[in-house]
Amino acid sequence: TDSIGGRSVRRSWDQLHAFQFGLGWQRGPWKLGIATRINSGWPTTGLKLDFDAGPDGPILVPGPRNSKQLGAFASLDFRLSRDFDVRVGTLTGFLEATNVTNRKNPCCIDYSVKKDPQGGFFLDKEVGFWLPIIPSIGLLWEF
Repeated sequence: TDSIGGRSVRRSWDQLHAFQFGLGWQRGPWKLGIATRINSGWPTTGLKLDFDAGPDGPILVPGPRNSKQLGAFASLDFRLSRDFDVRVGTLTGFLEATNVTNRKNPCCIDYSVKKDPQGGFFLDKEVGFWLPIIPSIGLLWEF
């Protein structure tokens, strides 16, 4: 936590509950690994509209710092690799993927003030998501 104005406030990367697990298997030149990570959502600061701000329309006013919380984060990752002995060193070919389940993990909120058809103002809130499934293939030469 941080101390702000005499109050303890959760940091933006706070993970109140977190769990990580990994498992690896190897047989000869083949290796397989899986890993998962689950944590409670990160803190965030909510916003509201102040309609008494002045003649130019409402303004955004932040609520208490990090008093709200995004949804939980979860990711399942895997890696399959094979080693090849070459004349000079070892060549490793691999296939891996992050977030295999393609879970939408909330990361951030984009706020904007918009007008409705009647000319009134409202607060639009769009939640962003981190890391869709990310496949990767590659070669590693160690010598």
